[in-house]
Amino acid sequence: MFSYRKFKPFNSTNFRSDISTQPWENIKELYDPNDMWKKWKDLFLSVCDKHAPVKTKRTRPTKSPWITTNLKKQMNFRDRLKNKAIKTKDAFIWNHFRKVKNQVNQEIKSPKKAYYNYNAFNNYAGDQRKTWKTTCINELTSRKSNITVINEIQYQGQKSRNQVEISELLNNSFIEIGPSLRRNVANVDTTYEEFLCATAKQFIFEEITSLFCLSFQNFVSQRPLDWIKSQLNC
Repeated sequence: MFSYRKFKPFNSTNFRSDISTQPWENIKELYDPNDMWKKWKDLFLSVCDKHAPVKTKRTRPTKSPWITTNLKKQMNFRDRLKNKAIKTKDAFIWNHFRKVKNQVNQEIKSPKKAYYNYNAFNNYAGDQRKTWKTTCINELTSRKSNITVINEIQYQGQKSRNQVEISELLNNSFIEIGPSLRRNVANVDTTYEEFLCATAKQFIFEEITSLFCLSFQNFVSQRPLDWIKSQLNC
């Protein structure tokens, strides 16, 4: 499953027009930077969702090897029946579709089970690492490997394939990204103090004696573990 924005109906002129008409001035009425960011984000994304709505799509990572040509034909027939039943709303066609769907599902289970029993799990019997790493469990659970290998990198005109140099270039990039962005930000008259609110609340650290710690330890040791966990989660 992955999400993406559908830009087919996107019109840049209408998008800029809607962006310009948003009540951006309302952000100035807020004092908390987090609230200001949330307000800006909500306004911006509301326009994005209108002109480029978010869609979700399910993808199949690899072709299922247990799907034969004959079974694929039955699946296509099932899908055509479903589309016909939706269009015609005929009860007889709906019943026919359900029977074909159940039949196809049953015919899929047997070859799929045989594939994993004999072609996958048996090949890596006793090796849990390979059973997870290869197409066995990860394929069944639709999990994908997130490991990305960087073979080449280019940073500030410098290109390298050496793994040590790649690590150094990445390290330099993370170190310099903050100061680099800071140099590109124009100075403004607004300071962080304008977003701070005065408060009358205060707290004081009280001195804790060894006798208090000992008595507290005795108190806690007499309580069940579930009670201690509940107090820590408060």
